[in-house]
Amino acid sequence: DCLIVAMGPWSCIAEQWFGTPIPMEGVKSTSVIYRHAGGAGPHVDEPAALFCAEDANGCHLEVYPRPDGDIYICGIGGSDYLNP
Repeated sequence: DCLIVAMGPWSCIAEQWFGTPIPMEGVKSTSVIYRHAGGAGPHVDEPAALFCAEDANGCHLEVYPRPDGDIYICGIGGSDYLNP
């Protein structure tokens, strides 16, 4: 039998429920939201995302425009790997 636990950083809690260790590795990163100045920005009709290759500093930028005109950016900062 196989069980997949897909709860993101809360997966560690499931160790107590099932009584078995759940291996997990995380990546430390930063996220930023750029708010559209002056209220609501241009409406985004189609979902879109931009995924950039890792640079020399280990950053792997992801850019997500939101329907309200804001832009969500994550993957900033060199991404140290965490192993709880």
